[in-house]
Amino acid sequence: MISVIIPAHNSEKTIEKLLSSLRKSTFSDYEIIVVDDHSSDNTGEISRKYSDTVVTLKERSGPARARNVGAEKAKGDILLFLDADVFGDVNQLGYVSRRFRENQEMKVLVGIYSKQPANDGFFPKYKALLAYFWFQEVKFLEAFDTHSAAIKREVFNELGGFDTIYKDALVEDFEFGYRVSEKYPIYLDTNIQVAHHFPSFLVNAKRYSQRSFCWVKLFLKRRKFDKAVGTPKEGISRLSGFGSFLGLLLIPFWPPVGITIFSLLFFIYFLLSFKFFSFCFREEGSTFTIRAIGTHYLNSIIIGTSALLALVSSIFQSK
Repeated sequence: MISVIIPAHNSEKTIEKLLSSLRKSTFSDYEIIVVDDHSSDNTGEISRKYSDTVVTLKERSGPARARNVGAEKAKGDILLFLDADVFGDVNQLGYVSRRFRENQEMKVLVGIYSKQPANDGFFPKYKALLAYFWFQEVKFLEAFDTHSAAIKREVFNELGGFDTIYKDALVEDFEFGYRVSEKYPIYLDTNIQVAHHFPSFLVNAKRYSQRSFCWVKLFLKRRKFDKAVGTPKEGISRLSGFGSFLGLLLIPFWPPVGITIFSLLFFIYFLLSFKFFSFCFREEGSTFTIRAIGTHYLNSIIIGTSALLALVSSIFQSK
């Protein structure tokens, strides 16, 4: 049996599409558990129309605790975690069950974002392509990406679930995945895809900043890059973009040095990002790609700034 666990906070605009798509599944051996993380909208009411179990938390606790609460209520031997702002193919549940049945050694299975986001606009499309692109060349992960991630219940319980120190959707999925991957391989299946409702650029910029800060803190503890997303190549690319921006700021005060730094680091940044930009061009054409290059560069500045702050914070905390 599959227990589908969905943490939700003020998700009335997105959760019904997810729940209704799950109820259209031809696979029958499953239950839906929604953990309403103290919503102030109609999330709970909508969830009760489709779910087998709805748990309402008395105070805002964050997705980490919400998922743990859902796992405590689960009856299935497979826990499938989905975010409240995604939806997938109606055959997804049957496919996940078959994958575990065919590979008895597999304990953890993660899907990816589809190239088509759940909402319209340039930025959602850019984010969807980037998320899709990240996972095209790997078979195993170290992060437990909860947009669509399944795990055997005994393994989840063995590892103690998500770390509830994280009160928001920050890096609780990375932290849990790192603990999982130390004992069990996290299989990636690109056939499991969900469309995600991506937030606006400004909301995303805030999340990027927070997540990057927390991820660098984790990295400094582990001293190890990831197989996808947080790879050495991605890290060097983002930091080169950020460094080139610092060079740009130097130009008015120290032109030769500023121009040299900007030119060298921007070249490295563009070279390491070129494969993604080419992917954007193949998918959406030249106008979209030009906008994607600018957006990617802005995100690199945000990530680099957060990484620098995390490094400085760690240095002061160690003293």
